[in-house]
Amino acid sequence: MRAGRAAKEAGFNVLLADDDDRETALTDAAATLAILMPHIQALVRAGVSMAVDLGVYVCSGAPAFLEVPQPLLALIVESGVQLEFSAYPSSVDD
Repeated sequence: MRAGRAAKEAGFNVLLADDDDRETALTDAAATLAILMPHIQALVRAGVSMAVDLGVYVCSGAPAFLEVPQPLLALIVESGVQLEFSAYPSSVDD
């Protein structure tokens, strides 16, 4: 058995949704978050820091604002996790 220093930080990612259609992706994310809610809340209560990271592709025609639907935002607040946004440059303009 090996013993060593405990890691101060460790983590993992859970994909809540993956769809090219924004509305579908956000609806799927809310549904998945609702299913995982008891587990997420238990981890938060235990002191685990967590975040929901909404990834956004940025191109020249991208809107200058982000909108998070109220049902998803309410679930994020209820879960006790942070809300983050990641911007990914895209060379493909749609």
